[in-house]
Amino acid sequence: MGDGRRYLNGQRKLAKDWLLEVGYVGTRGVKLSKRWNFNQARLNADPLHPTPISSRVPFPNFVSLWNSVKDGTSSYHGLQVRLERTFSGGFYILSTYSYSKCTDLGTTQSDSQNVYDRKADWGLCNFHVANRFNASYGWKLPFGQNLTGFAGKVAKGWQVNSIVQLQDGVPFTPNVPGDPARVGTYYTPRFNRVCDGNLPDSQQTVNRFFDTSCFVLPQSGTFGNSARNVIFGPGLKSVDFSIFKTTNITETVSVQFRAEIFNPFNQSNYNEPRKNGPLIGRILTENDARELQFGLKIIF
Repeated sequence: MGDGRRYLNGQRKLAKDWLLEVGYVGTRGVKLSKRWNFNQARLNADPLHPTPISSRVPFPNFVSLWNSVKDGTSSYHGLQVRLERTFSGGFYILSTYSYSKCTDLGTTQSDSQNVYDRKADWGLCNFHVANRFNASYGWKLPFGQNLTGFAGKVAKGWQVNSIVQLQDGVPFTPNVPGDPARVGTYYTPRFNRVCDGNLPDSQQTVNRFFDTSCFVLPQSGTFGNSARNVIFGPGLKSVDFSIFKTTNITETVSVQFRAEIFNPFNQSNYNEPRKNGPLIGRILTENDARELQFGLKIIF
């Protein structure tokens, strides 16, 4: 549920067949669904002398009690730019760029740390992407337009297409395994954050994607002071390319051959690094490498 939306949009024709659109979008969400365990134990008054968890929970006969409430909030602000060349002369291009910021009180139920101070969970959305660029184009090659017969069948009907995607990585939260705060289960313990932790691109490697020394274990029986989603994961660089060849068999029947190449430059796009444990900060997996796909389509 949202209680506020703001739009500001302007368009301008730059030249023949070219259109530029610039806009601002802002939204505020309230009364969003959020689940949390309201049977979480309170912290020990003296962490050095812990008491049993059962003595500090509101309902000692239960391990957890989940409450679904409408107390979630969110905020989004975004600059959106679109540059388009409408189809003309066998060529078109559509490109978009957005610069945005999304914040909320937690996207999932596992985002919470201290249910008695849920405002401390305010941070970047799990799906926040600051910069995103997309472009697609298609070009019907002007070969063999005046040819007939077999030569015309071979030369005409070629089209090349491409899609380019560039975007920043989404944020994540380094977290402490187990129950260091000694408040029970079903919460996400966070580290104490002593420095930023995000490394420059030139220093990031698969074995050390972020500076793990910036995250230290909190004192046993306490919560960590780190906010949610303070480290940014690997970005995405994706280029897909395709070639189509459409050949008319009769006036109503044609055959289309497709050759599609996904990630033709074999760009490495890594998944999120480990957020805790002995391998914290290391990237262990990546997305698919180069792929080729061929197809034949009959159009009638």
